[in-house]
Amino acid sequence: MSDDSAPTPKSSNVFEVTEHLYSGVHANTFRGVLRRDGKLIDTVVMKISKSRAPPRNACGEREPDMDRALSNSGSSVMKEKFVLGIVPPHEHLVEAFDPPASLRHNNAFMMRSYDMDMLEFANSDKSSPIKASEFLWLVTQVVSAITHLHAHNVAHMDLKPDNFLLDLKTMTVRVSDLGMAKFTHTADGKHEIGGYGVTGSLMYIAPEVYTSNAMAEYDAKKADVFSLGITMFALLFNRGLWTKPSRKSYSFDMWVTKKIFCWYPLEDARAVELAPIIDLIKLMVKIDPTERPDMAEVETRMKALSVKMATRGKTKLDEIRPACETTLL
Repeated sequence: MSDDSAPTPKSSNVFEVTEHLYSGVHANTFRGVLRRDGKLIDTVVMKISKSRAPPRNACGEREPDMDRALSNSGSSVMKEKFVLGIVPPHEHLVEAFDPPASLRHNNAFMMRSYDMDMLEFANSDKSSPIKASEFLWLVTQVVSAITHLHAHNVAHMDLKPDNFLLDLKTMTVRVSDLGMAKFTHTADGKHEIGGYGVTGSLMYIAPEVYTSNAMAEYDAKKADVFSLGITMFALLFNRGLWTKPSRKSYSFDMWVTKKIFCWYPLEDARAVELAPIIDLIKLMVKIDPTERPDMAEVETRMKALSVKMATRGKTKLDEIRPACETTLL
């Protein structure tokens, strides 16, 4: 019999583990290489959820609300995979790969491995803090990604420097870790919390999220704006504004009562240069969510500040721009 009738074997992805990065409550995370038909495709990170059961509600029924279902499943991996599957791709969101056939089910998620996160980048040279122009170049990419998510009715809900991944060769940023994302079902961005509880990291979450309860509603998109404001301050000064948004925290209480950032180093030589950025951060972290700008306005303001900074002469930003301008501009 002729071999011509034999089916052509399909190409398949093979993941080879090189390092076990960490084991969390909901998932194990590995770094490795992705090969297709023996050829190296990329260095990747694989997250494997510890939860394999189909999402169900407390009564054991399949949950019709996918947001609630994925949250109840306890699997941030499933949630991130689902969100990236329904939101159109964006140049500053992480890019997912198809996992190997043996792991091609709901509990595995694979993405490209990046050089470092922005917290590591900001802390990499404490003797030379990140410059305003460089900061704007990088954070504007983050804002672009979050604006894209919000335009498709998704709030990230865990914005912090650790979740912004950096490619040092091109100085491009990708927003990752959408495992706590919430779908905003109404035009004003509000989302019924149900039994989800507090979402995000205490240092970065908005006060209305911190004080939320099972029956509360809040604007998840405006909560993202607050978290990004705190993140921006942390990147500039290598410290948070407070440990949690509680009146028991002296620094948070000073912001609520006197509109003062306790840890803003006014004697810093960068104070004048950073003043416009600090003004924007103060808008983003207003206690009343209705007084905060939306992410589209933040993006517009960031771009305007970037243009203004670019007219002040050569900076570290100008040195990194040629490597990535074909990608970003």
